Amino acid sequence: MSGTKNDGMPGAAGMMEPDEEETELLTVPNWKRTLSRWRRSFSRGWKLYKQSKAGLTGLTIMFIFVFMAVFAPWIAPYDLDFLAPQEDVFLADNVHEVIEANATLGLDDPASELWYPPVGYRGDQRLEEVIIYSDGGHALKFVVDDKAIEGGRGLQILSNSTHVIPQNITILLPTTFRNEHFTAFAGDTMYELTFDTFIVRAEVSLDFEPIWYSNLWNRWSPQNSEGEYLHSFANETTLAMCARIPPNPAYGEFREKRFYDIVTMDDFNETNGTTIIGEPIILNIPLVENGSMIVVPTTEGIAAIYLDYNKTGGRVRNVAIGEMLWYVTYEEIRDFWDRDSVEPIPNRPISIAKEHPSEPIGKDRIILATDSQFLYSVLRINGTNNWTSTLVTSSMREPRPMGIWPTFRGNLVVTGTTGELGFIASVDPETGSIRGNRTWYNMTGAPIVGRPDYIFSSRNYIFMTEAQQIVILKETMQLDATFQAVGGGTHTTISYVGNIVNNVGSAQGNYYSMVTVDAVLWVQSVSGTYTAPLPPGVYTSGNRYILGTDVFGGDIFTQLLYATRTELVVGLVAAVISAGLGTIVGLISGYYGGWVDTILMRLTDIFLTLPILVVALLLAAVLGPSIGNIILIIAIFSWAGVARVIRAQTLSLKNRAFIDAARVSGASNRTIILRHLGPNVLPLTFLYMVFTISAAIITEAILAFLGMGDPTATTWGMMLQFLQISGNTLTAPWWLLPPGLAITLLSLAFYLIGRAFDEVVNPRLRAR
Repeated sequence: MSGTKNDGMPGAAGMMEPDEEETELLTVPNWKRTLSRWRRSFSRGWKLYKQSKAGLTGLTIMFIFVFMAVFAPWIAPYDLDFLAPQEDVFLADNVHEVIEANATLGLDDPASELWYPPVGYRGDQRLEEVIIYSDGGHALKFVVDDKAIEGGRGLQILSNSTHVIPQNITILLPTTFRNEHFTAFAGDTMYELTFDTFIVRAEVSLDFEPIWYSNLWNRWSPQNSEGEYLHSFANETTLAMCARIPPNPAYGEFREKRFYDIVTMDDFNETNGTTIIGEPIILNIPLVENGSMIVVPTTEGIAAIYLDYNKTGGRVRNVAIGEMLWYVTYEEIRDFWDRDSVEPIPNRPISIAKEHPSEPIGKDRIILATDSQFLYSVLRINGTNNWTSTLVTSSMREPRPMGIWPTFRGNLVVTGTTGELGFIASVDPETGSIRGNRTWYNMTGAPIVGRPDYIFSSRNYIFMTEAQQIVILKETMQLDATFQAVGGGTHTTISYVGNIVNNVGSAQGNYYSMVTVDAVLWVQSVSGTYTAPLPPGVYTSGNRYILGTDVFGGDIFTQLLYATRTELVVGLVAAVISAGLGTIVGLISGYYGGWVDTILMRLTDIFLTLPILVVALLLAAVLGPSIGNIILIIAIFSWAGVARVIRAQTLSLKNRAFIDAARVSGASNRTIILRHLGPNVLPLTFLYMVFTISAAIITEAILAFLGMGDPTATTWGMMLQFLQISGNTLTAPWWLLPPGLAITLLSLAFYLIGRAFDEVVNPRLRAR
């Protein structure tokens, strides 16, 4: 018995072993079994794939581009927002002068003081002296030679002198009123300083500290044709006016008269409880109705307050702030134009069209800039609504104005932001539309800092952006020059300081100026030679541009590397969405058949017959130029072909024995589609996804080249678009060829990968 039992035990144990293995196999998680199957499938597929030389070539090219995209920050020689410095791209006369320390006058460390933008003194814009001043109570005067130097145009600093002025002066304005002097503001005090030595000639206590000043943005001087000196200033609650009237010898007057008046917004019923939100405008046009007034933007509306001249027998007895002439609320403007809201921008919400103080023409409208794309105009005479307009264009969507400025020639200039970019637009004051059939605008790489100076003699605009880029535009807003400010950065924003003349008396060159971070006065001509785009090479600054620069001074090689990232994202995301959508539609249509198949296939036919490029352009215009929208557009128009192929494969598979076996075992339709049909069509899905990547990259390039790309993104298509609009297509091959070749090579790489994978999926192709 025991022997029998002992003989049976080993046999029993031997019979148990297969059951234990089977049990152990069944305990392996599903994901591990799936991963094992996928690993074996990949191994078999790779053995077949690597037999294709074309496929290996495509894979190599793709990995090169992936390497470029991943390591772009380390490979690229410059940052993406880099611009070539001015010495490389802008050949112009310039002069710089170190601000020297002066212990005697307390100027111990010039670099530590807060310097303000330079002021150019001139008669009718003629540059004679450049003045800089600091919060530490120092002013430096640089005398320049206003004749062209021998041998051509040029500027020379002949001498400089340091002067002590009251501390904390924030505005220093050259003024011509009977004699030359400077008007200065420091805290709650206004000063008159002598022109030669900056000695305080007069001191006026304002009883409050202004933060906004009127007419100090007038380019030539705050005076009018009658020789009267007028300006106003304000803080949130208080408005003041200062007037100086020349003597009238006919009445025995030999000394000028000075008048000063101050009011608060609570002094008027209409503005009681409101606060001032920006610069007032003072208008003195005595020969027209309601011509003398101060226009003030408040939190609730725009107020026009009478500038009251008390004249007797031709003699001015008094000048004071009078009663309210008119007051229009933003709510009234909103209701009149049926808008959701009207929110004025801060600091520079209103403007007139003409900035020259002696010209009444062009000052019949007050234009309001709001915190949206809308501008509004009210008539100066009575505040009635005149026109409204929008700044939106196909490239500039949802602009947010930051300032509105007049120019001597009568145009309005609006600056602001649109997305991450800045913009500047020239606006017709009579209609509010962007001039040049809505083409007189320019997108800047960063928002504009301060006022864009208009240079009348050369009809240029010059300004600086937040990224310390200096931009010079033509009057039509076309690019004339753009470059990075002087090496090391600037301490002040730039300012236009005037022009010099040649020996025969004609204008020879306009100049702008700034103070650098290392306390150097830099003066440079606006009328230089702009040499960008630069061919590959090493330049004056020592910078090497491997593939040259674009017209803005951006490094082509850097842009090429960073654009690879965007192109791969566009191609991969669009292809995944497209292939996924096409696979889902194809599986459902092929499996269910009947009316479901009919509806889905007719929808597919519609998408297959649409003129893709035309519709894509329309959608890009409607949705807006962004990478996300471009990916969505490409995906929407790329799924139909995939759906057709997957449907055909599904029809072939659904009648096979393994599908019938799944039905008999009780599998649901969902299970059959996801577990049995889906894995069998995935190779085709992947194949067409690879082909779609090439199509997506090419489509993005086409949309960008045609002006529907995302201007904030760096892509190969946008590089070509900027090339095309700059007019350098035939003259800058170093700009044209890199993005063009990159598009070709990356598209070819995915095409070769797709063809090689097609041979893996389709055995009949391998047999050829």
